[in-house]
Amino acid sequence: MKKNILFLLYFLSSMSFAQSGKTVNIKEAEQKIKELDAMILKQPKNYELYYNRAIYKKNTKNYDGAIADYNKAIVINPNAKSAYFNLANLYSSLGKNKEAAEKYSQAIKVFPKSYDAYNNRGMLYKEFALYSDAINDFSKAIEINPKFVSAYRNRANTQVDMGKDSLALVDLNKVVELQPNDAFNYYSRAKVAARLGNDPLAVNDLNKALTLQPKEAKYYNSRAVAKANLGKYEEAIQDFTTAIELKPDVANSYVGRSLIESVIGKYDEAIADIKKAMEIEPDNAAYQTNLEMFLEQKGGK
Repeated sequence: MKKNILFLLYFLSSMSFAQSGKTVNIKEAEQKIKELDAMILKQPKNYELYYNRAIYKKNTKNYDGAIADYNKAIVINPNAKSAYFNLANLYSSLGKNKEAAEKYSQAIKVFPKSYDAYNNRGMLYKEFALYSDAINDFSKAIEINPKFVSAYRNRANTQVDMGKDSLALVDLNKVVELQPNDAFNYYSRAKVAARLGNDPLAVNDLNKALTLQPKEAKYYNSRAVAKANLGKYEEAIQDFTTAIELKPDVANSYVGRSLIESVIGKYDEAIADIKKAMEIEPDNAAYQTNLEMFLEQKGGK
């Protein structure tokens, strides 16, 4: 007899503030620092010299020196926007997110229309679980730039963390509208749709994602889950099979397929699949539990 099984679908757009235009080796960076030291002695009020030296100091892992130079550049020229961003990014890379957020706050005071500063600070607030503050910052970024996709996406992710999936779906609708040719956007909306129990929308979005990116195994896995929730078990098995063909070393694909196989009474196949998952992740105790369940189902058939 078929059972109902509950299937769960579960950057920071990466902030890429260029610290330098090219990779610089340590010796070259050290030489550049010496040259800039000499230039600063002659031009101590030239903020660009401190800014450039900060870049090279960062490249040599002299992080304290880089921080000091970025701050000096800002003192000399409070309108040096990239210095705020580079410094905030450096703080964040060092795990000093509080300092990074403070630097974005300073940038916002100087550049109140800087939607990217609001967005980046919002991401840090999200890391602190200050969700309301994060939402406010993402909303402000959107107010300044209504076509700023990252802010909608980040606000959606924050809404999910807050358990507000319906609001997240609204933002992801906007993300898809603004970037209709990005497969990941459909995948993201499908995950939220599935959380809301809207499996038809999830399947539709994953169809679109796979049209755009047909070799992405996780899209097949997610569509398999949504199809299984709709009772389309054979189609779900086929999607898990395709995911396995694309990435044969992902245990979850075998686990998902084994669960569907057990639902439709294919216990031998389910046992074989869960054993394969155990080979890939031998320390996962849940797989042993599944194996015992399948063996019991087979024996009681």
